[in-house]
Amino acid sequence: MFYLGGEKSVRFHSQLREAATRYQQCAVRKKPLIIMKNLVITLLIISSIFVSNCQTKEDGVFMGKKFAEDELDLALSKNRQHNVLDSGENIVKNSETAIKIVEPILYEIYGKKQIESEKPYEIYFIKNYWIIQGTLPEKSKGGTFIIIINAKDSQVLKVSHGK
Repeated sequence: MFYLGGEKSVRFHSQLREAATRYQQCAVRKKPLIIMKNLVITLLIISSIFVSNCQTKEDGVFMGKKFAEDELDLALSKNRQHNVLDSGENIVKNSETAIKIVEPILYEIYGKKQIESEKPYEIYFIKNYWIIQGTLPEKSKGGTFIIIINAKDSQVLKVSHGK
């Protein structure tokens, strides 16, 4: 058995208490690190589950057709869900956006050359609807397109072309 007496014993016990206190403080400091480590591991597991349900392609991550079908079924159901359209605000807020929405539709129906020839467009915002129509040069004969879309959801109400 080892015995320290006198002044050396007091100093040894004092150092021992200091060492024990430092050990406890160190353990308290390590606790947040352990919690952080567990959080990171949990996030990695969750993200790997998410990524395993996605299809990775050269251009990015795709959720797949099944996901799209499920989202369509949910949107068509009467279940309450997050939907920007439910906010009551217009999603087509300006004429530039309205034109970007309608031009591809008009190009597909009447041809890009025809629609481009009817520029500049007349565009009006009336009663939460965008009414966009083509123009003709002065003294020319014929008709122009007209398309009406709902500013709240961009739904097309009317597409027509005069003769």
